[in-house]
Amino acid sequence: MTRHAPRRALLTAAGALFLGAAEDPNPDASLWIEEVRIGLFGRSGAIGGGRLRYQGEVHAFAIEGLSAAGAGVSTVRAQGEVFNLRRLSDFPGTYTQIEGGRGAADGPVEVHSLRNQRGVRLRLRSARAGATLRIGEGGLVISLEE
Repeated sequence: MTRHAPRRALLTAAGALFLGAAEDPNPDASLWIEEVRIGLFGRSGAIGGGRLRYQGEVHAFAIEGLSAAGAGVSTVRAQGEVFNLRRLSDFPGTYTQIEGGRGAADGPVEVHSLRNQRGVRLRLRSARAGATLRIGEGGLVISLEE
């Protein structure tokens, strides 16, 4: 062990805390979202939804409160991890932005951190190219389709 090893370990730990990398690295589930959004003449609609992989099974879910900046036809794609999910019944709900989790940029990827009323947390990543993922002021409402 070199004489600088303790200093290096301390700096690494401090950097991880500062950069938010100290988050739980072991998600309880993963998810994918894909919606085609159509905006014409002040009206908009969406086709699509999401998939949750939890305990080896895939569950479909619907989303409300997701939008994409711009008019016309755009595709919104996001993927992410789910934390603090103890039961499938805790997944549906209204997810709101966590303090400091509003669209932080990580290079070409935009990261959103959200939490619902049961304490389930989502970390969503979407490519910043094309349509930009936006979470409505009322939050992201998720409901299981099963």
